[in-house]
Amino acid sequence: MMSRPFAVAVLSLALLPGCQAPPRPRPLASFSITVETSPPPSTGIPALLRVSARVVGSGRLLSVDLPPLAGAWPLPGGRALLFVSADGELGLWETDGSRRELARDVLPQIALAPDRRRAAYCRYPAAVAGGSLWRVELERGAARRLSSGGSASLPTFSPDGSRLAFVDTSPEGLASLFVVGADGARPPRQLTNIGLRAAGGPPPGFVAPPVSAADLAWVGDRICVRSAGPTGCIEAGR
Repeated sequence: MMSRPFAVAVLSLALLPGCQAPPRPRPLASFSITVETSPPPSTGIPALLRVSARVVGSGRLLSVDLPPLAGAWPLPGGRALLFVSADGELGLWETDGSRRELARDVLPQIALAPDRRRAAYCRYPAAVAGGSLWRVELERGAARRLSSGGSASLPTFSPDGSRLAFVDTSPEGLASLFVVGADGARPPRQLTNIGLRAAGGPPPGFVAPPVSAADLAWVGDRICVRSAGPTGCIEAGR
């Protein structure tokens, strides 16, 4: 006869101040990303994407409440999606329906580190001339700027995640290839077009930068670019 009052007392603990119900677990999901609209490339406007998510096992469709997206990257484990909205928000959507903003004024060019715990992105705030390269820890949201005052684009992590190759403007005004440590301990180092100056056209020896992330790849300690001459690869050094 004493078991009933005891049971009521235990159940009522969740209602006491300071007691909280356990967080709702995030379901494991599979993501499907499709192109919703695709403007002509000449406009410079990115395609808009549509994302759907289904619970693994049951196939139940999750409600993905997100703005129009310019980029989307499912994260390992099937419980989160990294995205860039059409208006430049970099955010993380989780399968429990929660959403975290990580940065604003971001280009839809995201590089995920090999460990998938960090991402690199380029910010172009409207109030600031040019853009800069940033790195963010996805779990904590801690971000660090890796370059400044240029026109950063196309970040790509090295295979071990310790460095990033990217395109930026040289001091002489030429789009060139740079490399920087992912920890931001030292400033970026220029790899191509060092000392060259534009004078009515590309100077002799000019190495054209990649035009997309598909044109840029790491092979060990070398960065390979389709436009980088006969071998196509440049020593990145340490």
